[in-house]
Amino acid sequence: PATAALLGERLSAVVILGGGGSVLGVMRDGAIDGINDDLAEVRWRLRSARVDAERYHARSALDPFVTAPALARVPTLLVQASGDQIVPATWGDVLWERAGRPERWLRRGGHYVLFLTMGELAGPVAAWVEGAAGEGAVDTSGGVR
Repeated sequence: PATAALLGERLSAVVILGGGGSVLGVMRDGAIDGINDDLAEVRWRLRSARVDAERYHARSALDPFVTAPALARVPTLLVQASGDQIVPATWGDVLWERAGRPERWLRRGGHYVLFLTMGELAGPVAAWVEGAAGEGAVDTSGGVR
């Protein structure tokens, strides 16, 4: 969402995989303890400090909570996992709502399953980008122009 907000009219389409609607919310509520000791420490501090989310979002110009409304200006596809606990599905719902309820593909499973099975979605996502951004948006090597 931050990139979309910064690039504005220069974007033809946006695809976000496994995203959430607030860095604070994901860090506070996500199941990241086993990933990295530093992240676990940040999460513990956020929970114990009881950070005021409203104040945080007011001061965080590039947080998805603030920038997601920019996605409403461009065709957007959210690919999210219905059982995500790393980026809690509730924060995925917040992103979807704040972005103006763009097209969303919900996959079963959690965050890791979503990314481990993305190969299955490469073709459908490329087709979506072609449809949303126009013919020629995806090059023959699978990259995006």
